[in-house]
Amino acid sequence: MESAPKDPGHPYAHTSHISFNFYSQPTSPASYGYEHYISLPPSYSTSPEKQWPLILFLHGAGESQRGKNESYASLRHGVPKIILCYDKYKEGMDPSRIDIPLAPRLRGRNPNRGESGDADLSETAVSADVIKTVAEEFVTVTPSLDMGKKAHRYPLKTELRGLLCTLN
Repeated sequence: MESAPKDPGHPYAHTSHISFNFYSQPTSPASYGYEHYISLPPSYSTSPEKQWPLILFLHGAGESQRGKNESYASLRHGVPKIILCYDKYKEGMDPSRIDIPLAPRLRGRNPNRGESGDADLSETAVSADVIKTVAEEFVTVTPSLDMGKKAHRYPLKTELRGLLCTLN
């Protein structure tokens, strides 16, 4: 079963040069909402014969949603950050920084603070080579758990298989 992209409720995932959409998993045995971002390389639709490698980015618990339309919390790091930097790169803008705020529950404290200071690397630059390679050569999937919906545990097995089946 194929689902249609949905509005994430915030502007941070908007892209003009790469397909980066937000989806809900239609069915799941999980007790929480399981949503996800999928990016498709720009040449995906014009290369139907190509078998595209997949990157499944599993973020940490701090990037899970706990408030309404809080899926942007999972965009600050890793693969989603790279996809958003790619869009800026293709726009001719400096791709080294994206402006995505901390979720309201995290403001005023940094949940990623390491022993030697601030370990939040969301504003660290990503090289153009990495940006182009990931965005143009891989399909990416980033789950965005909505922990506000009766969350009691973190999934990985059965729920993840259901998520990957939506990529038909």
